[in-house]
Amino acid sequence: MRQPPPYLPPIDFSDTIRQRAEGILADGRAIAGLDVTPTRIEATVYGTHAYRINIDRDATDGEAVGWYCECPYDHGPVCKHVAAVWMAASDAPVRVRPVHSQAQLAAALKATSKKELLAGLLGLATHDQTFARHLHELFGADANEDGETAAERMRAAVTKAMRETRDLYGYGGEQDVSQALKPFVEQARAYVMNGQLHDGLILTQAVIERGYGLYQVVSDHSGAIGETIAAASHIIDDVAARELPEDIHFELLDYCIFHVRERSFEHYDLHRDLMRWGCALVQDEDELADMVEALDSAINTFHHEAATLAQVALLRRFGDGEEADAVLRATVHLPGVREALLQAAFAKTDYDEAARLAREGIELGHAEDRPRYVY
Repeated sequence: MRQPPPYLPPIDFSDTIRQRAEGILADGRAIAGLDVTPTRIEATVYGTHAYRINIDRDATDGEAVGWYCECPYDHGPVCKHVAAVWMAASDAPVRVRPVHSQAQLAAALKATSKKELLAGLLGLATHDQTFARHLHELFGADANEDGETAAERMRAAVTKAMRETRDLYGYGGEQDVSQALKPFVEQARAYVMNGQLHDGLILTQAVIERGYGLYQVVSDHSGAIGETIAAASHIIDDVAARELPEDIHFELLDYCIFHVRERSFEHYDLHRDLMRWGCALVQDEDELADMVEALDSAINTFHHEAATLAQVALLRRFGDGEEADAVLRATVHLPGVREALLQAAFAKTDYDEAARLAREGIELGHAEDRPRYVY
């Protein structure tokens, strides 16, 4: 594999984002776990919250081909956390990862079936997405195993890893269970790449749900489990963005609406992902009504603001601007909603309204004993 150039070609981000990123870099403790390889950059950025960042790179020229941050920033393609990690990586040495598991290598070499060979090789390809893609092209998902069967095998593999690990509640435990999950993420991705969308969704959803269930018994200080869940979530991102067959469309939309309504994952980022996927899939008035009803379940919860903004965007997409404005006015006490109204007032050059919203928000900030916030 040819090494990338000693510099990193720049990701295109604004001067404002660059300045905020430089502020993060100025705090030498803000970025932890920076790991630069020819195909990937990983780090955690600490501030008000800890955000995990992954940047995928083209191994031939070092260009960024994709990136992900756990933060909620949605005002542009690149947030300050991704920019800071990219800038920090410019000065970091590139590390080529060695084979990290002799057991996985031995399993691959002793394979007596296509399934065993693919599982062993995918285990070695955990941190090399280019290699993993080549494996998928060569082998594809196992034709004799459907998503349900793979999901059952995944659950058994995780249970086995939890039983056999020497450090269930420490670093070793989270590494062991995340390694048990990762081959199934790759298998789910292979299903999707081969057009087996139903099997891919079944297995991906099972991996995500099992991953979040692990938080109840395993610490995740290194972020290994969270990173695996994020990789699985990207598969659903890919599926939700496609032109889907009707049965797959309904399957995924129903899954999103059910779990948003039931608030199955309300304490995790998955709840927001489900809202986002569901809103993207809505195609007609009936689906709109079901999704809006599900979003209403977030009232007075941690996700109230995100659900409100998602509901407003949906209503406007379907031409119901008056109802969208009514929702905004009813929830203007939420900071993100007030920000959206301020942006709309500036866009209309209605500066009197913008000033009124700002003054009202400042007064609310003082009332909440947070004078620097515009509520």
